[in-house]
Amino acid sequence: MASQKDQRVSDFEEVQQTLAQHPRIRITQTEGNPPDCYEIEYSVTGLVKESDGSIRKTSQHLILFTLPFGYPHFPPAAKPLTSIFHPDIDPDSVRISSYWHETPSLAKLILHLEEMICGQVYNLEDPFNQEAADWYAAHADELPCEASVDVAGASETDELDLGLTDLDLEFDEPVQGQDIDLSLALEPAQQIEDITNLGLTETDSDSSELSLELESPPPIEDIAGLSGAEEEQDTQDSFDLELDLAPEVPEPEPPPQDFGPKLKEIRAHVQRKEMEIAARLLAGLPAIPEVEELRKRVKTALAERDELLAELKAFEDDDNFEEAKKVFKKIKTVAVDTSDLAEIGRRLEQSQNMLAAFSLPQQQGEEQAATEEQEAPLKKVKREKKATNESPRKEKQKSAVRAEKTEEFSNVKRQITRTIQWNVPVAPFAAVAAIGIVIIGGILIYTRDTNNLLEAQLAWQEAQRLFRQSDCQGADIKASATDAILDTVLIPLSAKGRIRKEIAELQASEGYQLCKEGKGTYKGEPILLPELKKREQLDKLITVAEQALERGNIGSASEAYEKAWKFAAENELPEEALALKKHTYELRLQDARQGIEVAKKVKGWENVVTYCRQGIEAAKELGDSEIQESISKILAEALFNLELSKYKLKFTKARGQWQQLLEQLKNLQILLKENPDAATPEKKLELEQLMARCQFYQLLYLAGENYSSKGDYETAVSYYEQALTSLQNKQDLFTREEKETVEQIKRTIILIKISDALNKAMVEEESGNFSQPLKHYREIKELLKTPSLVKDESLIPLEEKVDSKISRLSQVLKKQQNKEWLDAHYKKICTGAYPSARPELLSDPRLDFMKMLRGQELYKLSCLEARKYRLELYYLLNPTNGQWTPYSGQVHQE
Repeated sequence: MASQKDQRVSDFEEVQQTLAQHPRIRITQTEGNPPDCYEIEYSVTGLVKESDGSIRKTSQHLILFTLPFGYPHFPPAAKPLTSIFHPDIDPDSVRISSYWHETPSLAKLILHLEEMICGQVYNLEDPFNQEAADWYAAHADELPCEASVDVAGASETDELDLGLTDLDLEFDEPVQGQDIDLSLALEPAQQIEDITNLGLTETDSDSSELSLELESPPPIEDIAGLSGAEEEQDTQDSFDLELDLAPEVPEPEPPPQDFGPKLKEIRAHVQRKEMEIAARLLAGLPAIPEVEELRKRVKTALAERDELLAELKAFEDDDNFEEAKKVFKKIKTVAVDTSDLAEIGRRLEQSQNMLAAFSLPQQQGEEQAATEEQEAPLKKVKREKKATNESPRKEKQKSAVRAEKTEEFSNVKRQITRTIQWNVPVAPFAAVAAIGIVIIGGILIYTRDTNNLLEAQLAWQEAQRLFRQSDCQGADIKASATDAILDTVLIPLSAKGRIRKEIAELQASEGYQLCKEGKGTYKGEPILLPELKKREQLDKLITVAEQALERGNIGSASEAYEKAWKFAAENELPEEALALKKHTYELRLQDARQGIEVAKKVKGWENVVTYCRQGIEAAKELGDSEIQESISKILAEALFNLELSKYKLKFTKARGQWQQLLEQLKNLQILLKENPDAATPEKKLELEQLMARCQFYQLLYLAGENYSSKGDYETAVSYYEQALTSLQNKQDLFTREEKETVEQIKRTIILIKISDALNKAMVEEESGNFSQPLKHYREIKELLKTPSLVKDESLIPLEEKVDSKISRLSQVLKKQQNKEWLDAHYKKICTGAYPSARPELLSDPRLDFMKMLRGQELYKLSCLEARKYRLELYYLLNPTNGQWTPYSGQVHQE
């Protein structure tokens, strides 16, 4: 087994490692090597009580941890050096024994104190500070205090966007020298980025409402236009559509630093005389007048504290502990957080107790003189100790004074001797000397007797203690030893007779005689000692329970009765065990009912659940099915409210886990279906709202995933349309901010359809079939006429590009169609007009546009015969129905 020193070394290393990177806890100082005393500073939000009775928050706390002899078998002592308002903390100690029993780790204990200070952990049963317990019970919804765990104060949540990223389009125009070569190419990352962002912001801590922040689209940037010259030259061009509806907002310049809250906190520490903490907080502040005033005040207080510490040390050196304690109290009024103040107080207390252990109580009347004689050796010891502690300089001074007095005394003695020799008879002085010798001898005898009497008193006290423990054999031995010591006392002091009388009375008593027989009396009846010890121990346990019950602490009383019941069962006292068990569960049921009532008032549903389960167990043990059923209904209500609150909080932090949350909400619906009375109409509406909103965000999430991650535009549009339908059909279940996203979602759907159409046009253009791409561009043209986009000036460049693309694709498609018609019909047309022409000798068909003639297009159709003679004729094309007819009229060249 490791020694205590080894244990403390390993614990010190663990504490250092644990706190090395901790942002809120640090070791300010230690004492001992390895340390047996730690001063720990906590920079967490906790509560303090002001002098006017108000409760406020503060963020600096000091706790002193002291490791006792026998550590770690005995828990450390924790003492607050600064004021902390907490049910388990009083000015002198912190309740840690139960935690230490479960988790005997110093590092974890230090972390546990952080949870206690900020109000995450507290016990309302049998509190150290009843006022704090009442306050915590009444303000449970305000706890814990620490900002990092303060649900009500949360204001920042993650953004949820519609999952659209940048959409970039590039159109490849026909290259010069090619009749038909038109393609549509999209970059790999052709996405619409951040068409809208739904920023979730918790606006109400009770309802966990979400606010939706929707940002309008900025103008389209970096669009390469298609000029008329480019169209004429058939050169390649491109344009990009970039729709970014969540632009980066430049960070505002930081405002001037406000030291007001910091100074307010420092003033509060100064008011509570926490000067060392105030000094540390002031160290990082600039030299402004308010700061300098506080620094001067703190510096003065610490200087006065240092003077008092020096004065206290001087009194300690002189063993003047009464005066030292007065100075100690003054230090507490000047700087209560002095680093080693607790250690000084403990040292003074131990020193005073040690001296008190050697002193005897004063006797009344004739025993007063004897008491003074008994104290004389102790005073001598004290004087010797004091002399030992004197500094060399003081000792030298005292030695000089003693030498001077000795010399003076010798001179006087020589003068008296000469006087006696010349003027005084010898006989009287001889008689006086004899009397002096007798007196001195009497004093020596008296001193010896008082010391022996003191020893006899201690032996007699030990004999009485052994008798009370039913150890009669040991008591007999000690009583005999006491009697033997009294025989050595020659002077008939009153205490000698009193002790002998008490010994005789005890040995003659009935209880002593029964004890020698191995028996005792219990409620007036003789009983064997083993049985007596069991029943006396049981009575002690019952007394503890009854005292707790008298104080009104039912929870502690039931725990004490449970210990008594289990003790009785283990020690074969069945009747007592049965009665105590019943009483235990009756108290538990009573405690549960009271706890349920208090917790319901403050809406502490978690505590309600705990008390309900305790009550149901107690009612089941007592066989009361009616009470069990009534508490079960309350349990269902508490579980519903507890789960609903938990899911409301989870809703604000879902981050895409909407489906999982939906499943949990469905389970809550099942609970409500099985227990219809478990929720009020208002709570039922809250659940319905939460489910509708959760489903809405799940649809948005799925739409974004399908668009941005999978590139599945059709599925994305389907999810967005479902979300839109849900929003429009159940408007009463959504917030104002969510309702305002209707137009934004509609706009998003249209933009995705535009993106989908552009992608399809690109793929189909590569096949050389321009009818379908033209169809998609015309579809985009119609989509751009949607009311939500018509007034969007940022889309005007896109509309112009689409118009240009439709025009040029129409022309290209028309050329393609004309060429196809000519290739299919020119031989028949030429042989019809020129019967002598042989079809197999015809080649190189051409179709040249001449002019518009009465709404129709006039074309010159020609072909080569035998690769030598070009045959020509004219045809009209009706653009309305696509019909070709020969033209026989005159053609005037323009």
